[in-house]
Amino acid sequence: MVPWKSLITLIERRYPKGDGGRPAYPLMAMLSVHLMQNWFGYSDPTAEEALYETTILHQFSGLSLERVPDETTILNFGPLLEKHELAAAILGVMNGYSSMTFSRQRGITAT
Repeated sequence: MVPWKSLITLIERRYPKGDGGRPAYPLMAMLSVHLMQNWFGYSDPTAEEALYETTILHQFSGLSLERVPDETTILNFGPLLEKHELAAAILGVMNGYSSMTFSRQRGITAT
């Protein structure tokens, strides 16, 4: 489980809107790709390739095969998070959500 709403709220005001150039990819899609990179250890080129070749990954990201971010676009998302010091905040949200979920499950199964 991913706390999407909390993560999107954390990032959205810093995410470029694509004004004046090509349209930006949806934030949810780029965040999904970023998380997949972290979970599976994908490099930027490997993440792009996986989005084309692995159905479940492009479905998870919400992207269609007609418009998949290239490796440079994927590469630029990480530094955007770092520039605004969001990487640590994302980790904090994910860890907090995981421990809260684990505590709830543990409480349910302990009875």
